[in-house]
Amino acid sequence: GGGGEISFDAKGQRLSPEGGAVSFSSIRSRALLTMNMEAPEGWLIASRRAPHDLDNLMLDDLTQRTQVQYGIDHALIQGQCIDMDEREPPAGLQLELGDVSNPKLQDTLVMYNLGYFQLKANPGLLRLRVAPNRHGKIYRIEGAQTSNAGEEFRLVPVMGFKGTTQMITVRRR
Repeated sequence: GGGGEISFDAKGQRLSPEGGAVSFSSIRSRALLTMNMEAPEGWLIASRRAPHDLDNLMLDDLTQRTQVQYGIDHALIQGQCIDMDEREPPAGLQLELGDVSNPKLQDTLVMYNLGYFQLKANPGLLRLRVAPNRHGKIYRIEGAQTSNAGEEFRLVPVMGFKGTTQMITVRRR
């Protein structure tokens, strides 16, 4: 179809040979350019194949059409964490994201600026917890579940590469 959409057949092959192609004809050839992808919020993408340094493209140096392949690496779990006792973000609080077999796939720190945090994730039913260090001795996540091993966590379903936003409240033990 038109309007920048890419169409696929039943086998997943692209129908339109020009789908995804972009051409620029009025750019100064000595301009230093950067090529990147504007992706939906919640996607972490990276180039998979690129014949050049995409942060330093000089049109004069390009002798032929340049093709770049991008891929989605992870979804982004982002959110806000608030200490309900202090009514402010628990700055520096370490959070961990994992699953049943590996409780620590990713970790992050809660920022003082609005209590913001972010973690990389792949689709699945994940567990978010306060790291089992000194932070875990001080804080607990409100409404957390407890595993058979006594670990407290909050379930975070990531239903694809759309990402998710979480509001986490913690209290002092």
